[in-house]
Amino acid sequence: MNKLASRIFSAIVKNQKQGIYSHDFFRYSFKIKNVYHPSLFFQKLEDLKFLAVVKLSNMLQQRSINTSSDDDGNKEKSKPPVLMNFVPVMRPEIFLSLRNWILAKFIIQPYLDKDFSLKEFTDGSKQALVIVSSYLSQGDFQSLEGLVAADAIAEIKRNYSSLNIKERQDLLTKFNDILITFPYQVGIIFDDDNQKRFAEITVVYHIIKNLEDMKMQSKVNSEAVKEDIKICNYRFIREYTKGVESDWTINRLGHFKLCHFEE
Repeated sequence: MNKLASRIFSAIVKNQKQGIYSHDFFRYSFKIKNVYHPSLFFQKLEDLKFLAVVKLSNMLQQRSINTSSDDDGNKEKSKPPVLMNFVPVMRPEIFLSLRNWILAKFIIQPYLDKDFSLKEFTDGSKQALVIVSSYLSQGDFQSLEGLVAADAIAEIKRNYSSLNIKERQDLLTKFNDILITFPYQVGIIFDDDNQKRFAEITVVYHIIKNLEDMKMQSKVNSEAVKEDIKICNYRFIREYTKGVESDWTINRLGHFKLCHFEE
């Protein structure tokens, strides 16, 4: 990994000289009044390492987008109303999974949150799903404040009226009904102008109603159960700007039926 980081660093420096990247990696001079400052040099070196890993992860993300472009040709289906308007994701992708590991291991842990664990975050996010889905099923938007971003709540409110009673009740998700949970995408948002930094994680959940009963009856893999599998996408965001105290909040969410998006 050290050799890889060295190659990335060299490539960035070379491309910066050629004007390829728009990031001003050397915005601040290493010298003030012709006096050399080693601490400033090493600070900029850390910034370069940070951006190098982000650049590598973005390359992997682009590769994932390119390899999954064939899915765009699927036939449109009649879909029920949604809480927020976006295309849901159903399954993990290998290149994004590799990118997620790189960002968690080489960006979030060393630079943003030394105690961060992607696995622990993913496990803990199940509780957020259970709590938020309970409020959604009741139409209790006031209780969502502080858990869900304000603009997301506003969009959910606009679309909520188009759901019938059963669709609203189906939003409720019980912890024991969660079959599969995985982080689909980890993102780092770095605003070079004001030095703001954010981490963003999209988590996907597969839910089967009355999962324990289905397991006891060996019906988990039956066609009838597959037709009723629910998919939830929750995107979490947290600001990691120096001097800013922030918690994880949800800025995008959706509840879908797998059968509405797959043949």
